[in-house]
Amino acid sequence: MKRIILLESDPFFASILIHRLRDASFEVEHAMHGEEGWRLLEENPPDVLLLDIVLPRKDGFQILEAKQSHPTLARVPTFILTKLATPEDIARCFALGIKEYFIKTHHSLDQVVKRVGEEMPL
Repeated sequence: MKRIILLESDPFFASILIHRLRDASFEVEHAMHGEEGWRLLEENPPDVLLLDIVLPRKDGFQILEAKQSHPTLARVPTFILTKLATPEDIARCFALGIKEYFIKTHHSLDQVVKRVGEEMPL
């Protein structure tokens, strides 16, 4: 089973997304803040990282910067799922090596799950 780590601070949003991902046959681990998420990433790198930018204790930009210079984690495909929509935020994330940038108000969870599935077919 393909494994995803989800870093998302909104418990309601996370629970809905986790349910959708599990229905699509993915194993999901969830962290609500960046420090916990980074620990999960280092302990057992996932097949894919789904990352919000707005996180307590270590934001998504900090995670991306640390991930980019990590010998193992740099290769983990990363998708941003956030409410931030400025061209500067989007460009910064792509410069830090993400696969795709989803804006929560512009993309459905079905679109996110489908795209993640395309990245790592079961």
